Amino acid sequence: MNAEFFAIVFTMSLGAFLLYPLVKAFSERIRGKAGVGDSRVLEDVQALRDDVLSELEQVKGQLADLNERMDFAERVLAKGRDAERLPPAR
Repeated sequence: MNAEFFAIVFTMSLGAFLLYPLVKAFSERIRGKAGVGDSRVLEDVQALRDDVLSELEQVKGQLADLNERMDFAERVLAKGRDAERLPPAR
């Protein structure tokens, strides 16, 4: 019985000693602490975010230009319809 108890305690202690670094790394990852390689990934994500934001600004500018052109076309078409409805000038 004493040998079995020692074997069980030794096995559990060895398992805890071997699994401690793995459990610690997993818990840090869950908490969101950045590791050595995570800073490179963070920089890449930030660069991609900046690219997307700059392209979004370009699309906003193009959309504003198209909106102005559409307003102009609507005014021209409305002017033509108004001219047809009015009686001829004397």
